Amino acid sequence: MAECDLETGLRQANVFDLRWQQIDFQKRTCEYYPENMKSGKPLVIPLNDTAINVLARQLGKHEKYVFCIRAINRLSL
Repeated sequence: MAECDLETGLRQANVFDLRWQQIDFQKRTCEYYPENMKSGKPLVIPLNDTAINVLARQLGKHEKYVFCIRAINRLSL
């Protein structure tokens, strides 16, 4: 996820909420809708080879979200 932050220049909150419907592998872009942006304006981010590779490694891990973090509960004995 951090690598995606660095390659796209996006804020962490935008990467946390990134959905597959926003990614266009053919055009090599990621589209953010106005309601998801701090500025309230739509944004289309070009994706370089590194960003495409990061996203490709996430395929199949979750059907809706690109990055899915699972909370692990630990019991202390």
